[in-house]
Amino acid sequence: MKNILIILFSIVSCVPLAWCTQMKSDEEKGNQIKWVDASISVEAKLNDTEYVVNTPIILELSIHNNSQKDIFIVQSTPFKQYKFSILDENTNKAVPLTRWGKHVQEQDFFKRSIYKIAPGESYSESLNIARYFDLSFTSRYSIEIGGEYLNHSKKFVSYNLKELKFSVKEK
Repeated sequence: MKNILIILFSIVSCVPLAWCTQMKSDEEKGNQIKWVDASISVEAKLNDTEYVVNTPIILELSIHNNSQKDIFIVQSTPFKQYKFSILDENTNKAVPLTRWGKHVQEQDFFKRSIYKIAPGESYSESLNIARYFDLSFTSRYSIEIGGEYLNHSKKFVSYNLKELKFSVKEK
């Protein structure tokens, strides 16, 4: 089992992104967005659509295996595991990282492991995006989240969730 995990980690580390496959559809519903294909569904959701400046903004992420075979993800800290970008819709500019966000992005000391998601099972985690991105200004924002998983054919499949919207207001 240990050898399989090492081999899978090697595959995860070395496969060129050009081999990854873009897949199908996005479904947006209020404060959540879902990406679905035959093998998985990926969902991102916020507890609300409006937040007060300098309060936590908790993003919940979940991956569900829709296939009949195991799939694998590289598990790390959520901020390193997924690719996030947040757009300030008022200025049409990318939201900068906080000092903590820059620190985490520059580090490579985080634990990585291969996590198996069996058929019908899900993997979920939460992240306070206000800790990583400077959301201290009143505005309307849009989040884009990308990631990838290793399917049962040992090929990377990329996914991209677009335009999960929320606003930040003064108290």
